[in-house]
Formats: sequence, structure tokens, C-alpha cells
Amino acid sequence: MVATIDALQQRFTPAAASAWTAAARQPDQFGHSWFGTEHVLLGVLTSSEEPTSRLLAVHGVQAEQIRARIRRAGGRPDDATLLASLGIDLDSIRQRVTATFGPDAIDRLYTRRRGWKRQRPAWGPLCGRRVAPRLKKALDATRTAADRRRSRQVDTRDLLIGLLSVDDMAVLLLRAEGVDTDELRAELEASDPP
Repeated sequence: MVATIDALQQRFTPAAASAWTAAARQPDQFGHSWFGTEHVLLGVLTSSEEPTSRLLAVHGVQAEQIRARIRRAGGRPDDATLLASLGIDLDSIRQRVTATFGPDAIDRLYTRRRGWKRQRPAWGPLCGRRVAPRLKKALDATRTAADRRRSRQVDTRDLLIGLLSVDDMAVLLLRAEGVDTDELRAELEASDPP
């Protein structure tokens, strides 16, 4: 999926790339060990000049309200935070493992092998942040939204349509703000691209 996410990012408009970059910073602010739909929603909300975030504002959605709801929802702290409480610097360990054993050492460490067959890689604290499975589904829906418009580029509207396609945290947050997510999706699909 990483290659797929990378390929999708290559199609991002400047506004979508900016939203994605802002979204990627969100898990650190909450101490989350995952990158999920709630973080991408916040990324889309970062630019008040972008038509998609203005549409969300028309529906009464504000970034600070969403942040407050995410904080109240909580979640398990990320591995780096938990290990730091024991005096272990996970970033330092990653750097030392890479310097000592090479750039693919961590991948090799977590790749399970059974007999002659290679299994799907396992996950561990040295692997870094995980992309939530439902975010992966939302990104597939994002790609589909752009393809339906016959566009090579993926914009923030496509990102939001993708988020609304998966019943996950972003949808729950929008509904908690009183947004009719089906109506919002219909508006997005009927509107011209930003």
C-alpha cells in the first residue's frame, strides 16, 4: 500500500499536498501511533482559503472543534511516547540499527518467514507510524473520485469524498458536529473542482 499511497501523492494538487502534509503532522500532536482519517480531516481543514474547507465551514465544521473531539476520544499513546517514559529514545535506536545493519534492516527484522514462503511483514515499534486500514480504504475512494472526474489530479474535494466513503473517525466527527455526511458528499460530488 505504501507504493500506492506514494503514487496517489504524485497526483495531488498543491492544495491537496499541503493538506496531506498538515495531516501527517497531526498524529504527533495527539501522541497517536496511527495515521487515520481524523488526521486527514484536520489536514483538509487547515486552509481556510481552499473551497473544500470553506464548504466544511458552511456546514459548521471548525478545526479546533474537531481537535477537541479527538482529544476527548483519547487513544493509546504511540510507542515512542510509552518507551520515552522508560528512558528509551526510539528514534535513536532506529538510527543506530540503520547505521549498523543497513537501511533495510528494520524491514528484514519484521518480515516473517515460514518455510519457503514470505509472509506479510509484522509490525513493531521500530517500524514507525502505521497507516490505519480505513484510511487506506478512504484513499482508494479518493482515487476513484478523481478518476470519476477523469482527472489526473487529486484535489482536497477528492480527499474529503474519500473520507466520507468510509465509516470511520472522520465521519463520526463530522456527524458529531451535526453534519449530514450524505448531503455533504452529494454537494461535493455535484460541485466543480476547486
